[in-house]
Amino acid sequence: MTIRLPSPTKTGLIPSPHVFDVYVSATGNLIDPPHTTGRPLVSLGRIQPDEDGYGDLFREVEGELRDWIGRACVVEAMACVQTSPVKSAAGRIFTGVVARSAGAWGNEKTVCSCSGSTVWEEVRDVAKKGEL
Repeated sequence: MTIRLPSPTKTGLIPSPHVFDVYVSATGNLIDPPHTTGRPLVSLGRIQPDEDGYGDLFREVEGELRDWIGRACVVEAMACVQTSPVKSAAGRIFTGVVARSAGAWGNEKTVCSCSGSTVWEEVRDVAKKGEL
C-alpha cells in the first residue's frame, strides 16, 4: 500500500514529523470519521511520511480482502500539534472505502484518452503544479 498525504502546510499542521495509524475500520461510514467509521477492525500499522508527503506501508495481514470491501481504510494522525484550535479533523484523518479492483496495475484507469494519463500519473502531475 502506498499512501500520499497532503503537505503539512496545506493542512494546518506545523512542519514536524507526524506518525499516522493506518487501519481498516468496522464500517464504511465516512460522514464524520473516526466517530462514524467505528472501531479499528484490522490494524495495518503506522506510517511516517517523508518531507514530500509520501509514505510507504507494506504489510501482510491475516484474513481475506473480501472481508474488508465496504469498510473504511483510515489514516489517522497520532498526537498532532495544531497551530490553531481544532475545528475539524481535516489534516488529521484521511479515509476511503475499500473496494474491489482489477488487481495491481490490472486496470490502469485512464483519466483522459486525449492525454493517455492514468489516475496515478494525473495525481502526480497535479501535485507538481501545486493544485493538490
